[in-house]
Amino acid sequence: EARAALARHARTSAQALAWQRELLATERAGGAARSARSKLLSAQAALALARPADEACRAVALTEPLAKSLALKKTRLEAALQAWGVAAEDGVAEGVTAATFASASLYQEFGQALLKSQRPKKLSKAEREQYDVLLEEQAYPFEEKAIALHEANAARVRQGQWDEPVRQSLAALRTLRPARWAKAERRDEATGPAAQLNREAIALREQGKLPEARARWQQALAAEPGHAASVLNLGVLLDLYLDEPVAALAQYQRYLELTPGGDAQVGKWVAELKPRAAKGAAPARKEAT
Repeated sequence: EARAALARHARTSAQALAWQRELLATERAGGAARSARSKLLSAQAALALARPADEACRAVALTEPLAKSLALKKTRLEAALQAWGVAAEDGVAEGVTAATFASASLYQEFGQALLKSQRPKKLSKAEREQYDVLLEEQAYPFEEKAIALHEANAARVRQGQWDEPVRQSLAALRTLRPARWAKAERRDEATGPAAQLNREAIALREQGKLPEARARWQQALAAEPGHAASVLNLGVLLDLYLDEPVAALAQYQRYLELTPGGDAQVGKWVAELKPRAAKGAAPARKEAT
């Protein structure tokens, strides 16, 4: 506790890092005396110690000669990922979610740096096109690693974790995999009880209170079984946050039944969800009933 306080009140970042480094080493050597509180302080110190390594990796621009700058950036990437891993070692929620988001973001930055890297001079048009294709192939695995880590963070909402890094991962996924993750609830500004319950459910979901949000949408549908916004929004909850694809698909299809004019966007959601629902192989059930 004393070292954590000294780190907070240090006059310079170097002094703060020195206290956090000492805190981390001392706490990790604590043996049976380690507690949930000491592990939290240790994780927070490890997060602070990882940030300079992360910044050092991001600071490397991929310029010609590419082999040299790329080797340096890869070395710093490995060092930063190792540092973030230390913060997650003890399974402290704050350390795990923050380290997961940071690692995913770093992989994403590395892939983008490859795509934006300086091109060799005097390439012909055909050679430039081929070079660009090769860079895209090199960048793709880094983006895939970023997506996998962000999705690991997103899955933690089912364990009741709803901190800033988890929300940041969900936001990143909306850009990285829009077909899967860029789905959002629909609001209904009507004055009826179902519309009011729908708004309350959205507010609860935004606070990470998923069971409570689910209960509100079920109440809305009990009051008005044909309330289209609640039908759809319950599907979004089941799809994105609770990982119940079969039940989510039933909600989306029910919503389309309630929308005679059709909804092209939700039609795309159905197309994206069907393969995942088929993998589930669990009996579908309509939450609205």
